[in-house]
Amino acid sequence: MKNVHWKIKFPSYDRFVPFFLFFFKLQAYLLAGISLCSSLIFNFYLAMFLITMRSLIIYYLK
Repeated sequence: MKNVHWKIKFPSYDRFVPFFLFFFKLQAYLLAGISLCSSLIFNFYLAMFLITMRSLIIYYLK
């Protein structure tokens, strides 16, 4: 009786597995992309800030 119930229940679960895997993969890729973009933008702003500060310091030391 238990085996029959498992055989009936399994295909419905099996149909949803690829969708869940795809969803989790998509979520992971989105999170990775967002973090990568934010870190790149943050590094860019940090580099611009450091360059401007260095040029200001050189200008004031002259």
